[in-house]
Amino acid sequence: MKRRMIMKTTKRFIAMAAALALTTCAAMPMASFAASGGSNAINITNSDGATHTYEAYQVFAGEFSGGVLRNINWGDGVSGSGVLAALHTASGATGNVLNGLFPDTVTDAKGVAEVLSGFDNDSDKAQAFADIVGANLTPAKSGAFDADNNRITGLPDGYYLVQDGSNPANGAKTRFIVQVTDQSAVTVNAKHSVPSVEKKVKENVKNVTGKPINDSETSEKWNDVADYNIGDYVPFKLYGTLPSTYADYDHYYYKFTDTLATGLTAPSASAITVKVNGKAITNAEGNMRVTVSGQNSTVSYEDIKVFAPNQSDVITVEYSAILDTDANIGLNGNENSVKLEYSNNPNFEYNPNTGDNNEDKPKDDNGTPEDTSDDTDETNETIPDKVIVFTYNLEINKTDSGTTKLAGAKFCVKATTGTNAGKWVKVDSNNKVSGWLPEQPTANSTEGVFTSSAAANEFITISGLDDGTYEITELVAPAGYNNLASSLTWVIEATTANNQTWNGAAATALTDIDLKENGTTIDQKNDNNNRTVQGKIVNQRGSTLPTTGGMGTTLFILGGGCAAGLAGIYLVSKKRAKEDAE
Repeated sequence: MKRRMIMKTTKRFIAMAAALALTTCAAMPMASFAASGGSNAINITNSDGATHTYEAYQVFAGEFSGGVLRNINWGDGVSGSGVLAALHTASGATGNVLNGLFPDTVTDAKGVAEVLSGFDNDSDKAQAFADIVGANLTPAKSGAFDADNNRITGLPDGYYLVQDGSNPANGAKTRFIVQVTDQSAVTVNAKHSVPSVEKKVKENVKNVTGKPINDSETSEKWNDVADYNIGDYVPFKLYGTLPSTYADYDHYYYKFTDTLATGLTAPSASAITVKVNGKAITNAEGNMRVTVSGQNSTVSYEDIKVFAPNQSDVITVEYSAILDTDANIGLNGNENSVKLEYSNNPNFEYNPNTGDNNEDKPKDDNGTPEDTSDDTDETNETIPDKVIVFTYNLEINKTDSGTTKLAGAKFCVKATTGTNAGKWVKVDSNNKVSGWLPEQPTANSTEGVFTSSAAANEFITISGLDDGTYEITELVAPAGYNNLASSLTWVIEATTANNQTWNGAAATALTDIDLKENGTTIDQKNDNNNRTVQGKIVNQRGSTLPTTGGMGTTLFILGGGCAAGLAGIYLVSKKRAKEDAE
Protein backbone atom coordinates (compact mmCIF):
# COMPACT_ATOMS: atom_id res chain seq x y z
CA MET A 1 0.00 0.00 0.00
CA LYS A 2 1.42 3.34 -0.92
CA ARG A 3 2.37 5.35 2.16
CA ARG A 4 1.74 9.06 2.10
CA MET A 5 2.89 12.02 4.07
CA ILE A 6 -0.10 13.13 6.18
CA MET A 7 -0.70 14.95 9.37
CA LYS A 8 -2.22 15.21 12.82
CA THR A 9 -5.15 16.74 14.85
CA THR A 10 -6.25 17.09 18.38
CA LYS A 11 -8.50 14.09 17.98
CA ARG A 12 -7.83 11.05 15.95
CA PHE A 13 -11.18 10.96 14.31
CA ILE A 14 -13.75 13.72 14.40
CA ALA A 15 -17.03 12.81 12.83
CA MET A 16 -20.62 13.54 13.54
CA ALA A 17 -22.54 13.75 16.71
CA ALA A 18 -22.66 10.40 18.46
CA ALA A 19 -22.05 7.37 16.27
CA LEU A 20 -22.72 7.93 12.57
CA ALA A 21 -25.92 5.92 12.73
CA LEU A 22 -27.23 5.26 9.26
CA THR A 23 -30.83 5.13 8.16
CA THR A 24 -32.24 2.05 6.45
CA CYS A 25 -31.43 3.69 3.14
CA ALA A 26 -27.76 3.93 4.15
CA ALA A 27 -27.83 7.67 4.70
CA MET A 28 -25.19 9.28 6.91
CA PRO A 29 -26.60 11.68 9.55
CA MET A 30 -25.03 15.11 9.92
CA ALA A 31 -24.68 17.50 12.85
CA SER A 32 -27.25 19.50 10.94
CA PHE A 33 -28.48 19.67 7.38
CA ALA A 34 -25.75 20.49 4.89
CA ALA A 35 -26.36 22.89 2.10
CA SER A 36 -25.72 21.69 -1.39
CA GLY A 37 -23.92 23.53 -4.16
CA GLY A 38 -20.47 23.62 -2.59
CA SER A 39 -21.17 26.24 0.12
CA ASN A 40 -20.02 24.20 3.12
CA ALA A 41 -16.88 24.95 5.12
CA ILE A 42 -14.66 23.35 7.74
CA ASN A 43 -13.19 25.64 10.40
CA ILE A 44 -9.92 24.51 11.96
CA THR A 45 -9.03 25.46 15.53
CA ASN A 46 -5.74 25.19 17.46
CA SER A 47 -3.73 25.78 14.34
CA ASP A 48 -1.80 28.48 12.56
CA GLY A 49 -2.53 29.11 8.91
CA ALA A 50 0.88 30.71 8.54
CA THR A 51 2.65 27.40 9.13
CA HIS A 52 0.01 24.75 8.42
CA THR A 53 -1.87 24.20 5.18
CA TYR A 54 -4.95 21.94 5.35
CA GLU A 55 -6.48 19.94 2.54
CA ALA A 56 -9.90 18.26 2.29
CA TYR A 57 -10.46 15.02 0.39
CA GLN A 58 -14.03 13.84 -0.20
CA VAL A 59 -14.43 10.23 1.01
CA PHE A 60 -18.19 9.85 0.49
CA ALA A 61 -20.31 11.97 -1.82
CA GLY A 62 -24.10 12.20 -1.52
CA GLU A 63 -27.03 14.48 -0.92
CA PHE A 64 -28.32 15.82 2.36
CA SER A 65 -31.97 15.29 3.06
CA GLY A 66 -33.76 14.97 6.35
CA GLY A 67 -30.54 15.23 8.32
CA VAL A 68 -28.81 12.36 6.58
CA LEU A 69 -26.48 11.86 3.65
CA ARG A 70 -28.34 9.82 1.02
CA ASN A 71 -27.28 8.14 -2.20
CA ILE A 72 -23.77 7.53 -0.87
CA ASN A 73 -20.98 6.97 -3.39
CA TRP A 74 -17.24 7.21 -3.26
CA GLY A 75 -15.99 10.78 -3.34
CA ASP A 76 -13.39 11.88 -5.85
CA GLY A 77 -10.78 12.38 -3.10
CA VAL A 78 -10.12 8.66 -2.60
CA SER A 79 -9.56 5.51 -4.57
CA GLY A 80 -12.63 3.46 -3.65
CA SER A 81 -11.08 0.25 -4.90
CA GLY A 82 -7.92 0.88 -2.92
CA VAL A 83 -9.87 1.58 0.27
CA LEU A 84 -11.99 -1.57 -0.18
CA ALA A 85 -8.92 -3.75 -0.79
CA ALA A 86 -7.19 -2.40 2.32
CA LEU A 87 -10.32 -2.82 4.45
CA HIS A 88 -10.69 -6.44 3.30
CA THR A 89 -7.04 -7.11 4.20
CA ALA A 90 -7.43 -5.52 7.63
CA SER A 91 -10.66 -7.41 8.21
CA GLY A 92 -8.85 -10.69 7.68
CA ALA A 93 -5.85 -9.88 9.88
CA THR A 94 -5.81 -11.37 13.36
CA GLY A 95 -5.15 -8.70 15.96
CA ASN A 96 -6.19 -5.82 13.71
CA VAL A 97 -8.86 -3.58 15.25
CA LEU A 98 -10.82 -3.92 12.01
CA ASN A 99 -10.66 -7.73 12.04
CA GLY A 100 -13.93 -9.22 10.81
CA LEU A 101 -15.65 -5.88 10.24
CA PHE A 102 -15.25 -5.49 6.47
CA PRO A 103 -15.66 -8.92 4.88
CA ASP A 104 -15.55 -9.44 1.15
CA THR A 105 -19.33 -8.99 1.05
CA VAL A 106 -18.79 -5.25 1.65
CA THR A 107 -18.28 -4.14 -1.94
CA ASP A 108 -19.17 -0.47 -2.24
CA ALA A 109 -19.25 2.92 -0.48
CA LYS A 110 -22.74 2.29 0.86
CA GLY A 111 -21.63 -0.96 2.51
CA VAL A 112 -18.58 0.69 4.07
CA ALA A 113 -20.75 3.53 5.42
CA GLU A 114 -23.09 1.01 7.04
CA VAL A 115 -20.18 -0.55 8.95
CA LEU A 116 -18.83 2.86 9.94
CA SER A 117 -22.16 3.73 11.55
CA GLY A 118 -21.22 1.39 14.41
CA PHE A 119 -17.92 3.14 15.22
CA ASP A 120 -17.55 5.57 18.13
CA ASN A 121 -16.09 8.98 17.44
CA ASP A 122 -12.34 9.16 17.95
CA SER A 123 -12.12 5.40 18.47
CA ASP A 124 -9.24 3.15 17.43
CA LYS A 125 -11.50 1.66 14.77
CA ALA A 126 -12.40 5.07 13.38
CA GLN A 127 -8.72 6.07 13.30
CA ALA A 128 -7.75 2.82 11.60
CA PHE A 129 -10.29 3.60 8.90
CA ALA A 130 -8.90 7.13 8.53
CA ASP A 131 -5.37 5.72 8.15
CA ILE A 132 -6.53 3.46 5.33
CA VAL A 133 -8.31 6.33 3.60
CA GLY A 134 -5.21 8.52 4.02
CA ALA A 135 -3.10 5.92 2.27
CA ASN A 136 -5.49 5.86 -0.70
CA LEU A 137 -6.03 9.53 -1.48
CA THR A 138 -6.20 10.83 -5.03
CA PRO A 139 -4.81 14.19 -6.17
CA ALA A 140 -8.36 15.59 -6.22
CA LYS A 141 -8.72 18.03 -3.33
CA SER A 142 -12.02 19.75 -2.56
CA GLY A 143 -12.52 23.39 -1.69
CA ALA A 144 -9.74 25.84 -0.85
CA PHE A 145 -7.80 26.58 2.34
CA ASP A 146 -8.16 30.12 3.68
CA ALA A 147 -4.93 30.61 5.68
CA ASP A 148 -6.03 33.96 7.12
CA ASN A 149 -9.10 32.42 8.71
CA ASN A 150 -7.93 28.81 9.14
CA ARG A 151 -10.81 27.28 7.21
CA ILE A 152 -11.51 25.19 4.12
CA THR A 153 -14.34 26.65 2.04
CA GLY A 154 -16.38 25.69 -1.03
CA LEU A 155 -17.04 22.05 -0.10
CA PRO A 156 -19.86 20.01 -1.68
CA ASP A 157 -22.07 17.90 0.58
CA GLY A 158 -20.16 14.91 1.81
CA TYR A 159 -17.88 13.19 4.28
CA TYR A 160 -14.26 14.37 4.27
CA LEU A 161 -10.77 13.47 5.34
CA VAL A 162 -8.83 16.60 6.31
CA GLN A 163 -5.08 16.38 6.00
CA ASP A 164 -2.41 18.74 7.27
CA GLY A 165 -0.43 19.04 4.07
CA SER A 166 2.40 21.14 5.48
CA ASN A 167 5.73 20.36 7.04
CA PRO A 168 6.37 23.41 9.22
CA ALA A 169 9.84 24.06 10.54
CA ASN A 170 10.28 22.66 14.05
CA GLY A 171 6.69 21.40 13.91
CA ALA A 172 4.60 18.26 13.48
CA LYS A 173 1.67 17.24 11.34
CA THR A 174 -1.84 16.61 12.57
CA ARG A 175 -3.69 13.32 12.80
CA PHE A 176 -6.19 12.64 10.02
CA ILE A 177 -9.53 14.30 10.57
CA VAL A 178 -12.66 12.72 9.16
CA GLN A 179 -15.53 15.19 9.19
CA VAL A 180 -19.02 15.69 7.80
CA THR A 181 -20.06 19.14 6.64
CA ASP A 182 -23.26 20.90 7.67
CA GLN A 183 -25.30 23.69 6.13
CA SER A 184 -22.97 26.41 7.40
CA ALA A 185 -19.67 25.13 8.73
CA VAL A 186 -18.23 22.54 11.07
CA THR A 187 -15.26 23.00 13.37
CA VAL A 188 -12.43 20.54 13.85
CA ASN A 189 -9.68 20.65 16.44
CA ALA A 190 -6.32 20.26 14.69
CA LYS A 191 -3.99 19.39 17.51
CA HIS A 192 -0.34 19.08 16.65
CA SER A 193 2.37 18.88 19.25
CA VAL A 194 6.14 18.50 19.31
CA PRO A 195 8.60 17.33 21.96
CA SER A 196 10.97 19.74 23.68
CA VAL A 197 14.65 19.58 24.55
CA GLU A 198 16.62 21.56 27.10
CA LYS A 199 20.37 21.59 27.80
CA LYS A 200 21.89 22.66 31.12
CA VAL A 201 25.40 22.97 32.57
CA LYS A 202 26.18 22.50 36.25
CA GLU A 203 27.61 25.51 38.11
CA ASN A 204 30.16 24.59 40.80
CA VAL A 205 30.67 27.84 42.76
CA LYS A 206 27.94 30.44 42.33
CA ASN A 207 24.34 30.41 43.45
CA VAL A 208 21.85 29.51 40.72
CA THR A 209 18.37 30.99 40.33
CA GLY A 210 15.55 28.52 39.71
CA LYS A 211 15.87 25.06 38.20
CA PRO A 212 15.24 23.46 34.81
CA ILE A 213 11.59 22.99 33.90
CA ASN A 214 11.78 19.21 33.81
CA ASP A 215 14.30 18.66 36.61
CA SER A 216 13.14 16.48 39.49
CA GLU A 217 16.33 17.06 41.51
CA THR A 218 16.37 19.64 44.32
CA SER A 219 20.03 20.31 45.10
CA GLU A 220 21.95 20.35 41.83
CA LYS A 221 22.81 23.75 40.33
CA TRP A 222 21.90 23.22 36.67
CA ASN A 223 21.47 26.36 34.57
CA ASP A 224 22.54 27.99 31.28
CA VAL A 225 25.90 29.53 32.25
CA ALA A 226 28.89 28.27 34.23
CA ASP A 227 32.61 28.94 34.66
CA TYR A 228 35.39 26.41 35.29
CA ASN A 229 39.15 25.90 35.30
CA ILE A 230 40.87 24.52 32.25
CA GLY A 231 41.25 20.81 32.89
CA ASP A 232 38.02 20.51 34.89
CA TYR A 233 35.31 18.02 34.05
CA VAL A 234 32.23 20.10 33.21
CA PRO A 235 28.90 18.28 33.81
CA PHE A 236 26.11 18.66 31.23
CA LYS A 237 22.53 17.41 31.24
CA LEU A 238 19.93 17.11 28.47
CA TYR A 239 16.19 16.95 29.16
CA GLY A 240 13.80 15.61 26.52
CA THR A 241 10.01 15.59 26.69
CA LEU A 242 7.35 13.91 24.55
CA PRO A 243 4.48 15.53 22.61
CA SER A 244 0.91 15.68 23.89
CA THR A 245 -0.08 13.67 20.81
CA TYR A 246 2.38 10.86 21.67
CA ALA A 247 -0.41 8.25 21.89
CA ASP A 248 -1.27 8.84 18.23
CA TYR A 249 2.01 7.19 17.17
CA ASP A 250 2.50 3.45 17.13
CA HIS A 251 6.29 3.91 17.09
CA TYR A 252 8.20 7.12 17.77
CA TYR A 253 11.66 8.04 16.47
CA TYR A 254 13.66 10.22 18.87
CA LYS A 255 17.25 11.44 18.58
CA PHE A 256 19.42 13.81 20.65
CA THR A 257 22.31 15.46 18.80
CA ASP A 258 24.63 17.27 21.18
CA THR A 259 27.43 19.55 19.96
CA LEU A 260 30.32 20.73 22.13
CA ALA A 261 32.54 23.78 21.59
CA THR A 262 36.05 23.04 20.30
CA GLY A 263 37.36 24.00 23.74
CA LEU A 264 35.79 20.93 25.31
CA THR A 265 36.83 17.30 24.98
CA ALA A 266 33.87 15.01 24.37
CA PRO A 267 33.27 11.97 26.59
CA SER A 268 33.42 8.39 25.40
CA ALA A 269 30.12 6.77 24.49
CA SER A 270 30.34 4.52 27.54
CA ALA A 271 30.57 7.60 29.80
CA ILE A 272 27.17 8.91 28.69
CA THR A 273 24.29 8.02 31.02
CA VAL A 274 20.70 7.83 29.76
CA LYS A 275 17.70 7.85 32.11
CA VAL A 276 13.92 7.81 31.94
CA ASN A 277 12.27 9.57 34.88
CA GLY A 278 15.59 9.45 36.73
CA LYS A 279 16.15 5.70 36.28
CA ALA A 280 19.12 4.61 34.16
CA ILE A 281 18.31 2.53 31.09
CA THR A 282 20.45 0.37 28.84
CA ASN A 283 20.14 -0.64 25.24
CA ALA A 284 17.50 -3.15 24.16
CA GLU A 285 17.89 -5.09 20.91
CA GLY A 286 19.68 -2.26 19.15
CA ASN A 287 16.84 0.19 19.70
CA MET A 288 18.99 2.76 21.53
CA ARG A 289 22.29 3.91 20.05
CA VAL A 290 24.91 6.14 21.67
CA THR A 291 27.67 7.47 19.42
CA VAL A 292 30.48 10.02 19.75
CA SER A 293 32.25 11.54 16.75
CA GLY A 294 34.45 14.58 17.22
CA GLN A 295 32.45 17.26 18.99
CA ASN A 296 29.11 15.56 18.33
CA SER A 297 27.39 13.00 20.53
CA THR A 298 24.09 11.34 19.62
CA VAL A 299 21.60 9.28 21.55
CA SER A 300 18.97 7.87 19.21
CA TYR A 301 15.96 5.59 19.57
CA GLU A 302 14.35 3.83 16.65
CA ASP A 303 11.30 3.58 18.91
CA ILE A 304 11.53 5.39 22.22
CA LYS A 305 8.20 3.90 23.28
CA VAL A 306 10.17 0.79 24.26
CA PHE A 307 11.71 2.84 27.08
CA ALA A 308 9.20 5.64 27.60
CA PRO A 309 5.64 4.38 27.09
CA ASN A 310 3.94 7.41 28.65
CA GLN A 311 3.60 10.92 27.31
CA SER A 312 4.63 12.33 30.72
CA ASP A 313 7.97 10.48 30.72
CA VAL A 314 11.12 12.65 30.74
CA ILE A 315 14.29 11.38 29.06
CA THR A 316 17.63 12.70 30.34
CA VAL A 317 21.18 12.35 29.07
CA GLU A 318 24.09 13.11 31.40
CA TYR A 319 27.84 13.36 30.75
CA SER A 320 30.93 15.41 31.60
CA ALA A 321 33.34 17.01 29.13
CA ILE A 322 36.83 18.35 29.88
CA LEU A 323 37.42 22.08 29.43
CA ASP A 324 40.71 21.86 27.54
CA THR A 325 43.52 24.19 26.50
CA ASP A 326 41.68 25.16 23.29
CA ALA A 327 38.98 26.86 25.37
CA ASN A 328 38.18 30.49 24.67
CA ILE A 329 39.20 32.74 27.57
CA GLY A 330 36.48 35.21 28.60
CA LEU A 331 34.19 36.33 25.79
CA ASN A 332 32.95 34.81 23.56
CA GLY A 333 32.99 31.81 25.82
CA ASN A 334 32.48 28.18 24.86
CA GLU A 335 28.96 27.57 23.52
CA ASN A 336 27.36 24.12 23.42
CA SER A 337 24.00 23.07 22.01
CA VAL A 338 21.53 20.21 21.62
CA LYS A 339 18.63 19.51 19.27
CA LEU A 340 16.04 16.77 18.95
CA GLU A 341 14.98 14.97 15.79
CA TYR A 342 11.57 13.36 16.16
CA SER A 343 8.69 11.68 14.35
CA ASN A 344 6.36 14.35 13.02
CA ASN A 345 3.64 12.42 11.19
CA PRO A 346 1.32 10.13 13.17
CA ASN A 347 -0.32 8.95 9.96
CA PHE A 348 2.88 7.54 8.49
CA GLU A 349 3.31 3.78 8.75
CA TYR A 350 6.64 3.47 10.57
CA ASN A 351 7.71 -0.02 11.67
CA PRO A 352 11.40 0.00 12.65
CA ASN A 353 13.39 -3.21 12.83
CA THR A 354 15.02 -2.79 16.24
CA GLY A 355 16.65 -6.19 16.07
CA ASP A 356 19.25 -5.46 13.40
CA ASN A 357 22.39 -3.32 13.37
CA ASN A 358 20.96 -0.61 11.14
CA GLU A 359 19.30 2.49 12.50
CA ASP A 360 15.85 2.94 11.00
CA LYS A 361 14.04 6.27 10.89
CA PRO A 362 10.70 7.35 9.41
CA LYS A 363 11.28 7.89 5.70
CA ASP A 364 8.61 7.83 3.00
CA ASP A 365 9.72 6.14 -0.21
CA ASN A 366 6.80 7.80 -2.03
CA GLY A 367 5.84 4.48 -3.60
CA THR A 368 9.20 4.00 -5.31
CA PRO A 369 11.39 2.04 -2.88
CA GLU A 370 13.94 1.38 -5.58
CA ASP A 371 14.48 5.14 -6.06
CA THR A 372 15.84 6.81 -2.91
CA SER A 373 16.25 10.21 -4.55
CA ASP A 374 12.63 11.16 -3.87
CA ASP A 375 12.48 9.76 -0.31
CA THR A 376 11.28 12.23 2.29
CA ASP A 377 11.92 12.19 6.04
CA GLU A 378 8.88 11.95 8.23
CA THR A 379 10.79 13.72 11.00
CA ASN A 380 11.53 17.25 12.12
CA GLU A 381 13.97 19.00 14.44
CA THR A 382 13.64 21.31 17.40
CA ILE A 383 15.41 24.65 17.57
CA PRO A 384 18.82 24.05 19.23
CA ASP A 385 19.06 24.90 22.93
CA LYS A 386 22.39 26.37 24.11
CA VAL A 387 24.51 26.70 27.23
CA ILE A 388 27.87 28.45 27.66
CA VAL A 389 31.02 27.91 29.72
CA PHE A 390 33.62 30.56 30.65
CA THR A 391 37.16 30.61 32.06
CA TYR A 392 39.50 33.53 32.88
CA ASN A 393 43.09 34.84 33.12
CA LEU A 394 44.79 36.06 36.30
CA GLU A 395 47.85 38.35 36.04
CA ILE A 396 50.10 39.14 39.01
CA ASN A 397 52.03 42.41 38.72
CA LYS A 398 55.06 42.55 41.08
CA THR A 399 56.35 46.04 41.98
CA ASP A 400 58.05 48.08 44.70
CA SER A 401 56.18 50.82 46.57
CA GLY A 402 56.12 52.78 43.33
CA THR A 403 55.67 51.39 39.85
CA THR A 404 59.02 49.68 39.35
CA LYS A 405 58.55 46.06 38.37
CA LEU A 406 60.53 43.56 40.41
CA ALA A 407 62.09 40.36 39.14
CA GLY A 408 62.85 37.18 41.01
CA ALA A 409 59.83 36.94 43.31
CA LYS A 410 58.40 33.41 43.54
CA PHE A 411 54.75 32.62 44.27
CA CYS A 412 52.32 29.74 44.51
CA VAL A 413 48.53 29.96 44.08
CA LYS A 414 45.95 27.84 45.90
CA ALA A 415 42.23 27.58 45.06
CA THR A 416 39.98 27.78 48.12
CA THR A 417 36.68 27.35 46.23
CA GLY A 418 35.43 25.31 43.31
CA THR A 419 36.32 21.92 41.93
CA ASN A 420 39.97 22.06 43.08
CA ALA A 421 39.56 23.74 46.45
CA GLY A 422 42.58 23.14 48.69
CA LYS A 423 45.00 22.48 45.82
CA TRP A 424 47.80 24.50 44.19
CA VAL A 425 47.66 25.30 40.49
CA LYS A 426 50.33 24.46 37.94
CA VAL A 427 50.59 25.61 34.32
CA ASP A 428 52.11 24.47 31.04
CA SER A 429 54.64 26.32 28.89
CA ASN A 430 51.85 28.57 27.58
CA ASN A 431 50.80 29.55 31.11
CA LYS A 432 47.58 27.56 30.80
CA VAL A 433 46.31 25.56 33.75
CA SER A 434 47.65 22.02 33.42
CA GLY A 435 46.77 20.48 36.76
CA TRP A 436 46.63 20.85 40.55
CA LEU A 437 49.06 19.87 43.32
CA PRO A 438 47.83 18.38 46.61
CA GLU A 439 50.71 19.91 48.61
CA GLN A 440 52.11 23.45 48.66
CA PRO A 441 55.23 23.66 46.46
CA THR A 442 58.53 24.94 47.84
CA ALA A 443 60.70 27.62 46.27
CA ASN A 444 62.77 24.90 44.57
CA SER A 445 59.78 22.92 43.24
CA THR A 446 59.65 22.35 39.50
CA GLU A 447 55.86 22.71 39.36
CA GLY A 448 53.42 25.21 40.79
CA VAL A 449 56.00 28.00 41.30
CA PHE A 450 55.61 31.31 39.44
CA THR A 451 58.55 33.76 39.07
CA SER A 452 58.14 37.50 38.42
CA SER A 453 59.90 39.40 35.67
CA ALA A 454 61.04 43.03 35.54
CA ALA A 455 60.09 43.37 31.85
CA ALA A 456 57.55 46.12 31.29
CA ASN A 457 54.81 44.03 29.68
CA GLU A 458 55.40 40.73 31.42
CA PHE A 459 53.37 39.47 34.35
CA ILE A 460 52.95 36.23 36.18
CA THR A 461 50.03 34.84 34.13
CA ILE A 462 47.72 31.94 34.92
CA SER A 463 45.34 31.27 32.05
CA GLY A 464 42.16 29.25 32.51
CA LEU A 465 40.94 29.87 36.06
CA ASP A 466 37.43 29.54 37.45
CA ASP A 467 35.51 32.34 39.09
CA GLY A 468 36.24 32.03 42.83
CA THR A 469 38.72 32.61 45.67
CA TYR A 470 42.49 32.12 45.51
CA GLU A 471 45.28 32.35 48.08
CA ILE A 472 48.56 33.92 46.85
CA THR A 473 51.68 32.97 48.85
CA GLU A 474 55.11 34.53 48.26
CA LEU A 475 57.82 31.90 48.57
CA VAL A 476 60.82 34.12 47.77
CA ALA A 477 60.98 37.94 47.79
CA PRO A 478 63.02 39.93 45.26
CA ALA A 479 66.59 40.64 46.31
CA GLY A 480 66.70 43.50 48.81
CA TYR A 481 63.01 43.29 49.67
CA ASN A 482 61.05 41.75 52.51
CA ASN A 483 58.76 38.75 52.07
CA LEU A 484 55.03 39.40 52.38
CA ALA A 485 54.02 39.09 56.02
CA SER A 486 51.15 36.73 55.07
CA SER A 487 49.34 35.23 52.10
CA LEU A 488 46.90 37.35 50.11
CA THR A 489 43.30 36.33 49.40
CA TRP A 490 42.04 37.39 46.00
CA VAL A 491 38.60 36.79 44.48
CA ILE A 492 37.98 36.55 40.72
CA GLU A 493 34.40 37.75 40.51
CA ALA A 494 32.70 37.24 37.13
CA THR A 495 29.19 38.62 36.70
CA THR A 496 27.23 35.95 34.81
CA ALA A 497 23.59 35.11 34.11
CA ASN A 498 23.05 32.42 36.76
CA ASN A 499 19.46 31.60 35.87
CA GLN A 500 17.32 29.57 33.48
CA THR A 501 16.53 32.29 30.93
CA TRP A 502 19.77 33.10 29.11
CA ASN A 503 18.90 34.55 25.69
CA GLY A 504 21.73 32.83 23.83
CA ALA A 505 24.03 35.87 23.35
CA ALA A 506 27.49 35.46 24.92
CA ALA A 507 27.65 39.15 25.88
CA THR A 508 24.55 38.79 28.06
CA ALA A 509 25.90 35.65 29.73
CA LEU A 510 29.10 37.40 30.94
CA THR A 511 28.76 41.12 31.62
CA ASP A 512 31.69 41.99 33.91
CA ILE A 513 34.76 40.64 35.68
CA ASP A 514 36.62 42.02 38.74
CA LEU A 515 39.47 41.10 41.05
CA LYS A 516 38.77 41.83 44.72
CA GLU A 517 40.67 41.77 47.99
CA ASN A 518 38.76 42.11 51.26
CA GLY A 519 35.69 43.14 49.27
CA THR A 520 37.49 45.99 47.47
CA THR A 521 38.18 45.96 43.74
CA ILE A 522 41.92 45.84 43.02
CA ASP A 523 41.70 44.95 39.33
CA GLN A 524 44.21 46.95 37.29
CA LYS A 525 42.97 45.69 33.94
CA ASN A 526 40.18 47.34 31.96
CA ASP A 527 39.35 44.35 29.75
CA ASN A 528 36.34 44.85 27.48
CA ASN A 529 36.33 41.16 26.64
CA ASN A 530 36.16 40.20 30.33
CA ARG A 531 39.09 37.84 29.89
CA THR A 532 41.75 39.02 32.32
CA VAL A 533 42.01 40.48 35.82
CA GLN A 534 45.29 41.86 37.17
CA GLY A 535 46.38 42.43 40.74
CA LYS A 536 49.49 44.19 42.05
CA ILE A 537 51.65 42.84 44.87
CA VAL A 538 53.98 45.40 46.47
CA ASN A 539 57.23 44.51 48.24
CA GLN A 540 58.91 46.89 50.68
CA ARG A 541 62.68 47.24 50.99
CA GLY A 542 64.24 45.47 53.99
CA SER A 543 66.28 47.24 56.79
CA THR A 544 69.89 47.83 55.53
CA LEU A 545 72.35 45.73 57.51
CA PRO A 546 75.60 47.53 58.59
CA THR A 547 78.73 46.93 56.55
CA THR A 548 82.41 46.68 57.66
CA GLY A 549 83.69 50.15 58.62
CA GLY A 550 80.27 51.45 59.16
CA MET A 551 78.62 52.89 62.23
CA GLY A 552 78.45 49.51 63.92
CA THR A 553 82.19 49.02 63.68
CA THR A 554 82.85 52.59 64.76
CA LEU A 555 80.67 52.14 67.74
CA PHE A 556 82.38 48.89 68.45
CA ILE A 557 85.84 50.54 68.22
CA LEU A 558 84.71 53.55 70.18
CA GLY A 559 83.19 51.25 72.69
CA GLY A 560 86.43 49.30 72.89
CA GLY A 561 88.49 52.53 73.19
CA CYS A 562 86.26 53.75 75.98
CA ALA A 563 86.63 50.46 77.76
CA ALA A 564 90.43 50.57 77.38
CA GLY A 565 90.50 54.16 78.68
CA LEU A 566 88.42 53.27 81.66
CA ALA A 567 90.70 50.33 82.36
CA GLY A 568 93.74 52.62 82.20
CA ILE A 569 92.15 55.12 84.56
CA TYR A 570 91.30 52.28 86.88
CA LEU A 571 94.88 50.98 86.87
CA VAL A 572 96.36 54.45 87.38
CA SER A 573 93.96 55.14 90.21
CA LYS A 574 94.75 51.81 91.84
CA LYS A 575 98.52 52.48 91.57
CA ARG A 576 98.22 55.88 93.16
CA ALA A 577 96.08 54.51 95.93
CA LYS A 578 98.81 51.95 96.68
CA GLU A 579 101.52 54.56 96.67
CA ASP A 580 99.53 56.71 99.06
CA ALA A 581 99.05 53.76 101.33
CA GLU A 582 102.78 53.13 101.50
